[in-house]
Amino acid sequence: MVAELPGAEEDTINIRLLNPHTLRITARRVGPAGAKYYIQERNDGTLSRLIRLPASVTGEASRTSFKNGVLEVRLKKIAVSGQGPGGREIPIE
Repeated sequence: MVAELPGAEEDTINIRLLNPHTLRITARRVGPAGAKYYIQERNDGTLSRLIRLPASVTGEASRTSFKNGVLEVRLKKIAVSGQGPGGREIPIE
């Protein structure tokens, strides 16, 4: 997963796996102190995103990187036994 977080500093980013299908990313952007602009495209404040993941994942062995305002998060899928892409087969009794 890749997220653009322009203006955020790495130490203000919080990544939390809420459950195997939901990831929350929050970050704080701070503009130049005391600067006044006529037009400013990026405001100060907190960014927050809730991301619904397409597969069940675990936080173990996760990897992240943050460079030039781009956050990359790699999570490991949970192996689900007996279930394929179409779900789990239910036998007829």
